[in-house]
Amino acid sequence: MRERRRHRKKQKARDACTHKDYQCVLSCIKSNDPIIKARQRVALTLLYMTGLRVSNLRNVYYHHLRDLKENITITMIQTRQDTVQQTFPWQSAYARLIQPIKNDIQLLLQSAGEEDGPFQLAREHLNISLNNILKRASALVGKHFRTHSFRIHLADRIIESKGVVSAQKIIMHKNINTTMIYNRTGITKRETANVLRTALDYETLNSAASPLMDEFPDTSKDLGELS
Repeated sequence: MRERRRHRKKQKARDACTHKDYQCVLSCIKSNDPIIKARQRVALTLLYMTGLRVSNLRNVYYHHLRDLKENITITMIQTRQDTVQQTFPWQSAYARLIQPIKNDIQLLLQSAGEEDGPFQLAREHLNISLNNILKRASALVGKHFRTHSFRIHLADRIIESKGVVSAQKIIMHKNINTTMIYNRTGITKRETANVLRTALDYETLNSAASPLMDEFPDTSKDLGELS
């Protein structure tokens, strides 16, 4: 475990995978086996739309896929340590992503064997299989994608629109500091100054005509990006 963590630290930082990138990823699936191709398309779509980890895919069963196809919702997905179960009921957000893979879902349902679900592969095998596709997409767009890139993108967009607390709840991090690591949203020094103006009740301070304001004038308009 420690060796794996040391190796992970040496790896290049993964880029977020946007919707445009996700479309590119799907186009990089090259398997000639229709079942394998369908499994990979569904797996990558689930990772993109939910931010799940690859290990969670092994807890996606055939009845989940049936529910996804018919009702555009997934329920009861177990997360780490099998202690939390999560529901993804957002039909309006998922509809446009599910429509293109409905035939893939149907193919997986028709080919269901004795396994409980379509992703009952060893975790490492599943991860390598999907990462090989992401490597091809990375070469095409000049970014560094891995399976966690979907989770990074989802967390970043939620942080950008609704804040880090909302992202923590949706991504289901126990520690909000973990969610903060996912934040790729930059902020300029001018934006920082405006946030501080509001937080420090700048208008009230201004009306008080403090002599300090003459001594230290606002220079935020001349500042560039935060380093």
